[in-house]
Amino acid sequence: MGGTGWHYHTDWSEDLDHALQTLRAKVFASGDYYKFWQEYGDASLEAGSIDEALELAETEGTHSILDIMHVGAGFGGAQLLGEDQLQARCGTATPTREQVSAAMYEMLDELPRWHAYIVPTYEGGVPTGLLFVGVSGD
Repeated sequence: MGGTGWHYHTDWSEDLDHALQTLRAKVFASGDYYKFWQEYGDASLEAGSIDEALELAETEGTHSILDIMHVGAGFGGAQLLGEDQLQARCGTATPTREQVSAAMYEMLDELPRWHAYIVPTYEGGVPTGLLFVGVSGD
């Protein structure tokens, strides 16, 4: 199938791990992720938890933020973009949500599978949100 690019926006939080885990819980509760096991196995089987969904998805993944498990570098990680990286990608160190959205597809193109960026968004120079941009799935 190949990897899938995805993005999710949430309110600003200094606690990046909390923001990530909250988004993962929301996506899981909504059911808005790829359920490989239903397409190629038991169509009635529902995962009871994020961990179970990841287990059922096997190496295919869920093609969503569920596949990103921690804040930091490495496989399954989401890294915060710093001021220099924001400047290079968005033309400013304090980009609005619209400016980040305009640069999002370039970010998706540079990300390896099973990785994500955390991009702060601003209004009037004040952080107001976080955009998680990632690629996952196989």
